[in-house]
Amino acid sequence: MSAIATPVPTADNQVDQAVAQGGAYEVLRRRLGEQGTRLRGLVEALNTRRLQEFGDSRMETIGRLRIRTEHNSVGRDVVQVGELLLFGFNVYMGLKTTTSIADVFGLYRLVETGEGYDVAPLDIAASFLADPGFQRDFGELYSYYKDARLLQLIVRDSRLLMAFQIGLKSTDVRVFRWTLASDGTINYLDARGERDIVLPPPFDFEWIRATKDMEVSGRHPHLNILDTLFVETTGGDLTIKVENNTETGAGVYSEPVEDRTQSLDDAQFDYARVGSLILLKVLPYRESTWRGLVYNTLTGKVTRVDAIVQACIQLRRTTASSSRAGTTCRTASTRRSMPSSATCSTSAPSARPTAKTCCTCSTNAKPARPRCWCTT
Repeated sequence: MSAIATPVPTADNQVDQAVAQGGAYEVLRRRLGEQGTRLRGLVEALNTRRLQEFGDSRMETIGRLRIRTEHNSVGRDVVQVGELLLFGFNVYMGLKTTTSIADVFGLYRLVETGEGYDVAPLDIAASFLADPGFQRDFGELYSYYKDARLLQLIVRDSRLLMAFQIGLKSTDVRVFRWTLASDGTINYLDARGERDIVLPPPFDFEWIRATKDMEVSGRHPHLNILDTLFVETTGGDLTIKVENNTETGAGVYSEPVEDRTQSLDDAQFDYARVGSLILLKVLPYRESTWRGLVYNTLTGKVTRVDAIVQACIQLRRTTASSSRAGTTCRTASTRRSMPSSATCSTSAPSARPTAKTCCTCSTNAKPARPRCWCTT
């Protein structure tokens, strides 16, 4: 008697069998579920690294609630004002000729129930929204600008800002301002808060435009950036070199450009030095999208980061990070400054540390505060 070998089922076989049995929906559902699980794992891993690096607390959703309005509306924003929740929305009133405050704002109190959280509506006539000055300015807004709509609610620097769009341009806004006192009092200020919602500057450093006098001529000409990087876009590639050598077109980083015939003068280059990093913005010839590149002088690596073209802000720290474990070092206030080449270690050196190299150490882990030494 001979035994019949049965094939070992594989993932591909299972998918083929499911499709053959008419289970296309189950196949798609399983695949989406697997992708969701992988994505969730990547997000959690990234969040774990963030917590280890910055020592922040984990944010979680503790409850959900639903806010109901009298008319069909499109919610715009919700902010906490003291112990209350202010909800702003836009609603199309149809044949109604006037727009009241209740047609744009809703005021609620957050309450905790046995099933979670809910909101209890409050009477606007008995709240801070009944301020006569605000009612006057609000009425004038919708009287002069029939297409006015709420954009955003902001609580910043002890002030509540209500931004309304009153025209076609993004700068056509009217902003109502309120002051928030420490005792919970809310007072109306005026309707001239346009300058209070100006976006912060996208950069906390200045970009420098590369000029003609930075060009180094040769077989493969390039631009000399801070005597550290040498950049060119000729020969069909955007190339970054760390040696001032025009005899070769090879470098530590290279990527293709669209126009292979462009010269060095055709492209635009901006650069900035931020700590141990050199940032580059490059716009090759006949291209409309700037490219962002970051060169790390410590590791010698170049990374493509296009996000720095739009905005880039330094993370300010009073101490210098020394490891991913969360340990930071700083020089003692009564001793000399730590050299830039010094490193921090929680293990004692073989020789007794001197005043030149000793520092204090702190760690994100609580309650431990171990001693540490800075060695050069």
